[in-house]
This record gives sequence, structure tokens and C-alpha cells, in this order.
Amino acid sequence: MCCLLALVCAAGAQSVASARFNAALTTLVVEFDGPTNAAGSSGLVPCGTLFDAPTVDAVGGPGARCYFADGRTLVAQLEHGAPLRPGGTVRTLAGAIAPAGADCAALGACAASAAVIDAAAPCGAAGCAPVSYTHLTLPTKRI
Repeated sequence: MCCLLALVCAAGAQSVASARFNAALTTLVVEFDGPTNAAGSSGLVPCGTLFDAPTVDAVGGPGARCYFADGRTLVAQLEHGAPLRPGGTVRTLAGAIAPAGADCAALGACAASAAVIDAAAPCGAAGCAPVSYTHLTLPTKRI
């Protein structure tokens, strides 16, 4: 079976150009240096089909799900308590992502690619959203 979810790669590879968190710190956004063969794919897939094991662990483990927002942008939904932090490295799985129009005949020919999340600007130029906390005042019962 060729090209499971149209994400299996052949000759060549797309390199990760950048990795950052979204402003709400709920997803990891990975941008590639060119269009990938994921254009037109839809739905969530296990992140383990796209990232190496340490990256999957960092985004929350085997339950983490990913999707392509467009042909150049891969989004990983961070699981609660995911240990990925600014300065962390994310790496694609060898053989997982190809340039647009790649032939699927040579499965696994793509090299892995990696990027470090910028510790100074982990959410990119737009910045991270301020964290808001809700304070509750509970009624007290006097005895």
C-alpha cells in the first residue's frame, strides 16, 4: 500500500524551517521550507507517524495527534502536561514527509529534519498570549 494518508515520502525531503508554539501554547506549529506531499490531506493522525520517538514523547506521548494545516504547516496538538519547552528540538521521522509531487515508489528515502524551538520567541514574532488565571472566592461557613 503506497502513501498512507499521502504522507509517505520518496526521494528528497522537505526540511523543517521553523518550530514554534501557537500563542495559546496548546499546539506545536512546524513550518517546512517548501510544499510537502501533505497538501489535501485531512484529519488527525498519530504524531508517531510523522515525528521521531523523542519528539512524540515531548508532545505528550502516543496519544498525541497531528494534522497538516496546509501543505507547508504541520500542527501537533500538545497533550496536557507535554514536556516540550522552548529550546527543545523537534525532529521529523525519516521517511515520513516528502516534497509535493514526490513519487511514493521509494518508501523511506527521505531524511529526518529538525528544528529547535527558539527560547527567546517560542511563539514566533506574534508572541505568546498572556496566561490568565481565574480567582474564585468560595463562601465560608462559620461554625
